[in-house]
Amino acid sequence: MLKHVTVFPVLVCMAHTSTAAPLRLPITVKPFENVRLLGPARQNQELRLDYIGDIGNTAAFSCYRDGERVAGLSERLRSYRTSAADVGTLVECALTDPYSGFEMRSPPVGPIRSGTLEADSETITTEVLHTIPEGSFSTDVKNLRQMPSVVTFRGETYFVYVDENLFPIIGKVALDGTVTEARLEPDDAFEVTRDDHHNFSIGVDSQGYLHVAGNMHRYTGLGNSTAEQELPEKYRGQRILLWRSNQPGDISQFDFKGRASDGAPDGTGFTYTAFKSGMDAELYMRARKNLGQTTPFRYPLSAWGLYKYDPERETWTAIEGDIDQQAYSAYFDFTPRAFLWEDNGNDGLGYQGYLSGMMIDFDNTIHIASAVNNNDGPAATHIVYARSNDGGASWERSDGSAIDELPLRVDPGPGQADIVYTLGDNADGFFTQVHVSASMSGAPVMTSGTMNTMTDSGFDRGSFRLYDDRIKVWSTVQPDPLEATNDTSIVTDVNGITTLMHHKGYGQVYRMYSGDITGYKTQVFPDYGLSGHDERALREKAAIVGLGYWSNAGDTSAAHDLKLLSIKTDVAGIPLPELAETDEQVDGDWRWRRTQIGGRQGTATIANSIVKLTGTGAGFDENGLKSLQFTNKLVTGDFELLARVINVDYTGPDSFAGLMIANGPDSESDAVAAYITASANLMTHRQIGGVKTPLQSVAREASEWLKIARIDGLIRVYHGSNGKDWTILSETFVPSLNPQLHVGLINGGGVDPNDVGDKEPNGVTRIDNIQLFKM
Repeated sequence: MLKHVTVFPVLVCMAHTSTAAPLRLPITVKPFENVRLLGPARQNQELRLDYIGDIGNTAAFSCYRDGERVAGLSERLRSYRTSAADVGTLVECALTDPYSGFEMRSPPVGPIRSGTLEADSETITTEVLHTIPEGSFSTDVKNLRQMPSVVTFRGETYFVYVDENLFPIIGKVALDGTVTEARLEPDDAFEVTRDDHHNFSIGVDSQGYLHVAGNMHRYTGLGNSTAEQELPEKYRGQRILLWRSNQPGDISQFDFKGRASDGAPDGTGFTYTAFKSGMDAELYMRARKNLGQTTPFRYPLSAWGLYKYDPERETWTAIEGDIDQQAYSAYFDFTPRAFLWEDNGNDGLGYQGYLSGMMIDFDNTIHIASAVNNNDGPAATHIVYARSNDGGASWERSDGSAIDELPLRVDPGPGQADIVYTLGDNADGFFTQVHVSASMSGAPVMTSGTMNTMTDSGFDRGSFRLYDDRIKVWSTVQPDPLEATNDTSIVTDVNGITTLMHHKGYGQVYRMYSGDITGYKTQVFPDYGLSGHDERALREKAAIVGLGYWSNAGDTSAAHDLKLLSIKTDVAGIPLPELAETDEQVDGDWRWRRTQIGGRQGTATIANSIVKLTGTGAGFDENGLKSLQFTNKLVTGDFELLARVINVDYTGPDSFAGLMIANGPDSESDAVAAYITASANLMTHRQIGGVKTPLQSVAREASEWLKIARIDGLIRVYHGSNGKDWTILSETFVPSLNPQLHVGLINGGGVDPNDVGDKEPNGVTRIDNIQLFKM
């Protein structure tokens, strides 16, 4: 397996003399297991190439600024600290060994920036997608930010709220902007409990079925609560209040799925339920739950449950572990199971809030963070963190050390999570609401509420911390830049910008480069604070989408409307280094040649080490390559080309982006391509003599790592979620490929220019971690 740890993209070249038969030649490049590039985004940061191995012992170090070699560098220190001269330029470094033929080059990193993110570094576009009339119950009772009430699927947006009659309403914004609404439950006897934690969440599975959960703050699942007795009989005494749409993408009818026979998760007392979508179209659900019925000793012990949906079996599977029943026989006469728990609770009652944070990053890594009470006092004493790189099968701390078993705990032992906050950080403890996100390289960042008295309502100014994955430490505690006391949500978008937002923020958000701790504050929606966000909209629309609540403290009137809001940003970049029209394209040139094959010319820019491509073209059809944008380099011999497609904007179902290798930058040349469409299809095609042969197609999200490997005439196509673990998608011989090929990135809007004339939509994509290993 290729293990190549890098913060910024790396181009690696090495002479290859093997003559082994193609089928037996491994495509793993073993010598590069210990190569890494630590690259800067800002002035006065170190750009360093590390290589541990025999070949690298005599390698010389060099760096280039906009293609010109930087003079005066030590060839042996292998380190370059950026300066004011680098601001706004593209910097790349290389290790070369004249004796072995080894060469490692990074593609341009940058543009190098002078400091923190500022307002003039980006353009923010806001849009009101829908307005919910004033008087609705949800306009005055905020849906908690951990419970996403908006989700996007195939370009259409779905949302849930509670109206003035206490009926839950499902809404849909179609591709053309048309909005429709329908009751979740047509029975008028089903009313939401008047409770400021009514908490409805909506999610979507890989087949397009919508899932809705909510109204469980007073629902025990035991049939013994007043709120439960007020519900229609079919809802009493069930596991969970959970529904699924009768048809994919259809809001007209929902079926109750809260019974054990419906495949509902095992347990009782579910509250604060939230859905999260993975990069491979997985659907997760997290919730607080009770571990058992009331005992004479204390309140039912609370735990955090985590579940994964199986759309084929239509069941929820728990991600959890056994709690030692013998050690806690005073509370349990059975073996309870949980994802996270602790044997304490607020005021000694076994109660834990567990308004915990969860997100899934662009490498499909699950990040979780939670406040936990570990001393029976009145507030949480710790905030813990963990992550999973394999869909919840295994867990680790921020430094990569393994957590050996579930449930996660604060107490020392095989399930101890990463302890991020303790009473040493704030002696009065922490509020139960915690949010977590991650940088583009997967480094976690979290926000928390801090207390100024050891009570459940004595709030102080909130805070946040982030993990520096280069030096493996958490930052010091930073004050909440929005000056909020608690419940500041956080998200990193497709441009590598992290946003902090609050439902009482009066329309303000705080924006900073991914991995930074400082940025700038701006107002995006006057008087409306964004509550939560839809992570799927980041991939499909490159936008932060969520419900906006009225938050003007100077207006004391009771009723205000509720808005479905969108924030879309575009970071200022500089053009990707390209060959001029008169320049001859040669093997090894650091610049790209961008060729528009049919359609209208697009653009290619780089910002924050992310390449943004806009381009037109229909891609492939049954007759072969029709039209697309091809951003390519010349490469001779055997190689691996890989990249991470961060997102494909849903300008249409067939918008696409990916990789291609070809004899020439034209529609007739023999070629192999692998790409992702906005409608969540991963495709690979071979074209020989102008005739296209589909090799494989699988359902994936529009965010994926892709790799094409060439060994003589053998071409292998791989895909993966993290750039380390690969699954082969196709293997084919294309003996007609030339020794020297054009290799690079493709993208387009998925529409034939001849069919729509001047109205052809641009295909927009963002790609990073572009790497080329020459063997």
